[in-house]
Amino acid sequence: MMNRFMSDEQGSPKMSSRMVDVKIRLADGTEIDGAPVTQGDLDRFLDYYKAYGGRYNPVVHTKERFPGGSLTDRTVAASFQRSVADIEKRRGFVLELEDVDGVVTRITQMETAGK
Repeated sequence: MMNRFMSDEQGSPKMSSRMVDVKIRLADGTEIDGAPVTQGDLDRFLDYYKAYGGRYNPVVHTKERFPGGSLTDRTVAASFQRSVADIEKRRGFVLELEDVDGVVTRITQMETAGK
């Protein structure tokens, strides 16, 4: 599963990510953790499965620095140990970024079940 997010850290100090967690919210409301996919693995996947298109932005990774007051566009990819049917019926996608100072930013994308 791949998703994009944009960080708009207007007026905020520089952020440096310590941990990146990717989760999905299943149809029953439970959240399951995904295994992050590296940029190299994602590029190989997209090269083999042309129907998914290309990667236009770098993959977000740990220890990445986001300057304060900037707009950042990153790709997030993860693998989930669930059936395709469960993934397709998901209710949401959750991205958690933990700053080196311990502050956690939670970005949630809600979707309708059975899309």
